Amino acid sequence: MSDTTGDAAYAAFAEVAWERHLAVAILLTGDRHRGEELLQDCLVRLYVRWRRVAVTDPHEELRRALLRLPRRQRTVVVLRHYEDLTEKAVAAVLGCSVGTVKSQHFRAMARLRAALRENQEAAR
Repeated sequence: MSDTTGDAAYAAFAEVAWERHLAVAILLTGDRHRGEELLQDCLVRLYVRWRRVAVTDPHEELRRALLRLPRRQRTVVVLRHYEDLTEKAVAAVLGCSVGTVKSQHFRAMARLRAALRENQEAAR
């Protein structure tokens, strides 16, 4: 990534971050001025480390990891997290017990964590 591209990406990120996080910083400090200072300090620290931020799209990494799951586990994850169904509703859709949904979900999440951890380590 070139300096210009990196700086532009940081500027775009900082603009969005400022809008999203200023209210939280004000609540944390109890004062608008101190909240702005806190957020500015955080953004300066981030800028110093900005080059270390991964350029890859985390959604794409997750999508690839999901596609590597066995079909049933992938279905459970999609229904639970993308469709926001309860375990009971997922069990009804799949025609299985709630216990099966829980075990498939547990195994799927463990595999996703491992796959995403591997991707992070490979990016270092």
